[in-house]
Amino acid sequence: MKILLLEDDSILANTLTELLELEGYEVLKAKNGNEALERSFEYSFDLMLLDVNVPFINGFDFLKELRESGDETPAFFITALIDKHSLSRGFEVGCDDYIKKPFDFDELLIRINAKLKIKAHLVIYGDITFDFKTETLTKANEPIVMQQSDKQILIHF
Repeated sequence: MKILLLEDDSILANTLTELLELEGYEVLKAKNGNEALERSFEYSFDLMLLDVNVPFINGFDFLKELRESGDETPAFFITALIDKHSLSRGFEVGCDDYIKKPFDFDELLIRINAKLKIKAHLVIYGDITFDFKTETLTKANEPIVMQQSDKQILIHF
């Protein structure tokens, strides 16, 4: 699983990267919004961890731009902004979670694992999704009726 980490504090970025890599995640770091935007076009990520107060494009604007372009990659804000307005704005632009600094790494890991576990049982191609857990196929969020033999082919593929 690949994670984009947008964090301008190099000590925190390096620490998070090291800890996440020990857990088996691949982490690509960006220290500013422009670099994060470039990485988001170059690579496909399973999760994004985003600081808000970073140079050039802040985390809120970065995520808003991605969401407007159709990118639905799960995103967590990890930020020192603790006011309700910032929390609200984070969810308005499309974050999946909002974690206030300082945070407990084990709690962050629990949240990441929970989010990625949900995603792990889905195969998504364009607007087509197959859910291994429920053995359902959808196109543009509309269910597609399948024969049992077709389901078995997808499950074993």
